[in-house]
Amino acid sequence: MRLDLDARRFPRWADSLRSKGYRPVTLDMSGSPSHPLFSAALIREEGPAWVYLPPTRTAAFHDSLEAWSARGYGPMLISALDGEDSAAEPVFTAILEKDPTPTLTRTGLDRAAFQAACDSAQRSRSKCLWADAYGTASRTRFAAIWKRNTDGVAWNYSFGDDEKSLHAKIDVFSRVWVRPAFLAPLPDGRYFTLWEENSIGPWAAHASLDSSQLSASLDREAAQGMHPLCLQAMPGRSGKSTVLLAERSAALPRQWTVTGPRTPGLEGFDAYVRGLMEAHGVRAGALAVARDGKLVFSHGYTWAEPGYPETRPNSLFRVASCSKPLTSILVHHLLREGGSPERGPSLKEKILSLLRPGGKEEPADEPADARFRDITVDQLLTHSGGWVRSRQNPDPVFNDFPTGSAIRNRLPASRKDFLKYMLGQPLQFDPGSKSVYDNFGYFLLGRMLETLPMGVGKSYEAMAEEMLFQPLGLSRPRFGGSRFEERAPGEVLYHTAIPYLQINPEPGGAPWVPGGYGDFDLKNMDAAGAWVLSAPDYAKVLAAFDLGADNPILNPQGVTTMWSPSGSDGFLRGWFALKVPLADGDTAIAKWHNGLFPGTSTLVFYRPDKWSFALFLNRDISPQPNGRKEGRDLSLLADAVKEWPETDLFPQMGIPAFSSDRASGAGRTAAAGP
Repeated sequence: MRLDLDARRFPRWADSLRSKGYRPVTLDMSGSPSHPLFSAALIREEGPAWVYLPPTRTAAFHDSLEAWSARGYGPMLISALDGEDSAAEPVFTAILEKDPTPTLTRTGLDRAAFQAACDSAQRSRSKCLWADAYGTASRTRFAAIWKRNTDGVAWNYSFGDDEKSLHAKIDVFSRVWVRPAFLAPLPDGRYFTLWEENSIGPWAAHASLDSSQLSASLDREAAQGMHPLCLQAMPGRSGKSTVLLAERSAALPRQWTVTGPRTPGLEGFDAYVRGLMEAHGVRAGALAVARDGKLVFSHGYTWAEPGYPETRPNSLFRVASCSKPLTSILVHHLLREGGSPERGPSLKEKILSLLRPGGKEEPADEPADARFRDITVDQLLTHSGGWVRSRQNPDPVFNDFPTGSAIRNRLPASRKDFLKYMLGQPLQFDPGSKSVYDNFGYFLLGRMLETLPMGVGKSYEAMAEEMLFQPLGLSRPRFGGSRFEERAPGEVLYHTAIPYLQINPEPGGAPWVPGGYGDFDLKNMDAAGAWVLSAPDYAKVLAAFDLGADNPILNPQGVTTMWSPSGSDGFLRGWFALKVPLADGDTAIAKWHNGLFPGTSTLVFYRPDKWSFALFLNRDISPQPNGRKEGRDLSLLADAVKEWPETDLFPQMGIPAFSSDRASGAGRTAAAGP
């Protein structure tokens, strides 16, 4: 590491180290264009050949980049110095390395153009590699390098942090394995930060150090085996610098860990999930496969750096909208297609006639849109209640209310507030005229279940535990928590596709929370999306449909009604439908559902030939997993299996097996396991 070398000494020093196998990891210019001073760190590390471009004005600099690009070199470090006066051009210098991966280098960008370039890079699977800010507080400009994100690193950036807010963000981001990868001081004394989701081992970041503090920091961290990753002087003549240091210059490689019982002959499932996770940078996943009432495959997958929490086959995941099939099962358990006084209400009942949000005798408020009175239970099940989600008609269960709404400022809002708010809003189409996917309809189904005669005094969550999970011997399913601190024992971490921080909705806490841990109140997702389960837990729900008349959670009539066509293409009641080929050349209608939250992607899939799976991932991936792609892929893998295992793995996952004596009447579960 050398600080403040002049334009004559710097290239000689750098060239001497290059001949000894050193390569640069940080470069910065200070001083003035006529007398630039260079600060740089070089480390002994194998890498591609590199060259140094001396400081030149804009046009000549870009001409040099183009000439070296023709020889296979691209920039990896860039630095800028503003002119001595407003009329003078800035100068630029760079380090280029031999690399066939194309890069994009731009200079003279104002803040809006720089942000737009970073946003475009994220959409096009590229990454900001290096940046430098120059100019004045009122006229800040950026020089930056973008490169194809071949490693699939999840990244983001932030502007305008002072030293205090920068370190506050570092503290919060580190919980979800996000770290600062680059710090650039701005002319106004604040910072541009590049954030990456990866691990680099021990590191340290220091902002706004004077020369003596900088020297002390470099000495202190050098004694701990760390070197600078980026060191930049504050623009202007403040004499202060910012430095980021680490033991390594590259992120630690991710490693694969697969947990769960060995299943010879089913290795294709492992290969498929690994490929899916690698393609989308997913750190934790789980796949459980059931066949003929047995759990025949259950693995947990971890693709992460050393030290990341290991995923077990029965690790807990938010299942997001895969909660809706669970709610549909409950509704069909308690209501019938053709109701009667003896057998309970009908699916054709008007939902408002069944709601008693304020108690057994208190009806719901009158709706502003008279069509609301016509909405039936069946229409809520088939997403034909009349709502279309949009910016003008936001989804209330995500707490995304229009600006000015009184409820927007109260988080968590009560479920009664949701209903009252939506009763005051217009519908977007006549109930029953078409199906448009929404969450609020399933929220209403949860409220209805609580106010039916068998539900009064019980929460929807308690009803599901009593009528759905206990008969299956499942003890792990529960409502998830929104906050990082509310994770259940054994629950995975959640990572958003693009790392970001959310303003903390709860007063008195840290100013930010990680994305996925503060976007909405998860418990208020309720019957539409609040459940947390393990993959084998959900596989037990699916496997119950293999038992026919011995199904402990829903009788054949209820199953037939739930899985009958609704009139809208692909929509069943709480499920989607898909025609799939079978190994014998026949076809069948598979039932499936998927779920997506920030930090969550899930898919459940059931074939009537008694084969099903639950696939859970801890990142929101795009395109979202669905039955038409991942469901069909895994279905084809199942058809290729030559011999299925006979062992039932449910007990190994702490879940009781279905009784082998199905004819005895139980078909039911053995005593609950741990």
